[in-house]
Amino acid sequence: IAEDIWKLPEGTIPPKPGFHAVLQDRMLNDGVLNCYWVQCNNNMQAGPNINTERLPGYRNPENFIVVSDPYPTATAQAADLILPTAMWIEKEGAYGNAERRTQAWYQQVGTVGQAKSD
Repeated sequence: IAEDIWKLPEGTIPPKPGFHAVLQDRMLNDGVLNCYWVQCNNNMQAGPNINTERLPGYRNPENFIVVSDPYPTATAQAADLILPTAMWIEKEGAYGNAERRTQAWYQQVGTVGQAKSD
């Protein structure tokens, strides 16, 4: 349906959903998934079975973990690469959420250092 609405070529959107969060952790741990990019989420503090499911995958030297975040979270500290992102006051755009509300944000101040808008 979304391909028709957005006028995308058939097959652009995979028909099958991706892997859920716990399965992603297990795949990192088992070496099936070797590159993982986390944006705006602190997985190492906000998730199920962190010590048994998540931590081993993040510590596996075969894996490459990228984190985009404005804060030095536990997840960022466990990453191989940290991409600093701009805070809400440092960027502008329109944002939607699950309540079907849209908000417009206007940049108030410039970004710090090399932070980029996500």
